[in-house]
Amino acid sequence: MRFFTICLIIAGTLLVTQMPALAFSNQSTPGSKGADAPLQLTNDSGDMSYRPPKVIINGINLDGELILSQLKLNALSTISLHGMVDFDQYCEKHIQPVLHQMIGRELLVRAAKDAGVTVTEKEFSDYYEKSLSMLGGTEKMSKFLAPLKLEMNQHRALSLHTYLARKYATEFLAPKALSSDQVRDYYDEKINEISGVESLTYSYVGVNFIGDEVDEAFLRDMKQDKTSVRSRADIKALVDRYKKRLGGKAAVAWVFDNTTDSRVGGIVYEKGRDVAPGSATYFRNVKKDGEVFYIILFVESFIPRQGSTFEEVKGSLGSRITGEGMNAAIVTKVEELRNKAVIKIVEP
Repeated sequence: MRFFTICLIIAGTLLVTQMPALAFSNQSTPGSKGADAPLQLTNDSGDMSYRPPKVIINGINLDGELILSQLKLNALSTISLHGMVDFDQYCEKHIQPVLHQMIGRELLVRAAKDAGVTVTEKEFSDYYEKSLSMLGGTEKMSKFLAPLKLEMNQHRALSLHTYLARKYATEFLAPKALSSDQVRDYYDEKINEISGVESLTYSYVGVNFIGDEVDEAFLRDMKQDKTSVRSRADIKALVDRYKKRLGGKAAVAWVFDNTTDSRVGGIVYEKGRDVAPGSATYFRNVKKDGEVFYIILFVESFIPRQGSTFEEVKGSLGSRITGEGMNAAIVTKVEELRNKAVIKIVEP
């Protein structure tokens, strides 16, 4: 399943949600009712095997159900989930960045409420249904969420939390309109980034050993396997073989027929751009959190940079510049709110 990512950066960590949610109700406020009533955030926590720390901001709890839902969504959105045997271990390892993310978003949501920002049920439902349709529909999303028992109502609730933060940022933090001279100056400064994009289509299989023990014999065989990979089908065959051989000793991750480009960058792009199309490479990737992946990357095609003139790209540059300005304003605002808030994190 391919995802269109809704991205809102919050103080360095940010909101990246493949269509996210906050349990909500459509309780009416005085003077309004039904579909036009402002949605109210609710705290509807249920039973869960992993219990995240309790977060208290200015004396009010941040809904623990939201934190757990974001943990699950992050895990599901990570290729390393394939073959994962212990979700509790994942939570212990990744809870800190998720707390940072959720606190930043919650501060914006509360700022939105203080500023009188409201979201009606119809407004949000229209947005949510459109987002789901872009992701393949409700059924596909439900299947994607199922492995970690993340329910659609929880996903919807997390989406509402994200939507409120984004609406506040749009209404109060968006930069002013740009002049044509400002757009041209930006183009001249960023011409090497803007004048065309290199793109890479690839497939890969990655192995992440559980615990500290690494199977050196397996890695020797993996390096040799790289020489026989000539197609996406070969990568698929390796995925099945590695899962059977490694069992619970390692998580086996994979991607088939994906595309990235020079705007995104990253280890896959950097390694893949130097591989001849129709062949593969083997490498070791150490992530920021210390996880190590051993990867066979097969490159299906590589499209080199194509030149783009100012006239060809000026229409899209305004949105790009505005987005960069918005992200910077969000970072500044969240840090300002953090500095004023009393935040307590209590372990369960």
